Amino acid sequence: MKPSTPWIVVAAALLLVVVGSAPTARGAVLTVLPVSESIREYEVGSDGANGYSAATLAVTTVPGGTTVCTTGTKNIPLTLGSANLVFSSSTGGTTCTAGDYAVELTLSFSATIATQTNAFHVTTASGGGAHGFNSEAVKLGVLGLPLPMVATVHIYVDYGSVSAPTGGIDLLDLAIV
Repeated sequence: MKPSTPWIVVAAALLLVVVGSAPTARGAVLTVLPVSESIREYEVGSDGANGYSAATLAVTTVPGGTTVCTTGTKNIPLTLGSANLVFSSSTGGTTCTAGDYAVELTLSFSATIATQTNAFHVTTASGGGAHGFNSEAVKLGVLGLPLPMVATVHIYVDYGSVSAPTGGIDLLDLAIV
């Protein structure tokens, strides 16, 4: 027996509906995810900086008590210390405000050092806007004697309001030099 032509057409149409609907269903699931919490391009590099771990990334708010962005070298003189760097998402931005929407990068440091100073360069862009660039230094240790040092550096990028940037974050890049 030969299959009839209408049966083949119906089977082919059904197959197209099933296969064709799979991408649509996946697309619907992807559009449900909050765009504000995704970063289209994210990169962290240490350029050979001694002792730093991979960065963790979290969506948060700028820490309480913050009224301006970080300026000047931050010192972590003793082991188990930490430093907070708060950057504006715009180049040279000085307005950083507690409670604003932020992305936090957290890096752990562990090495035997006398002292070590590293610059943390952050480039970011959101909502298709211009790139912002900010940089600050962190100095670890003060004694000048090689000792085991364990520390944490928290970097907050303030996106300028309590709401996530419209259109999401296009770029977040951290370089440690």
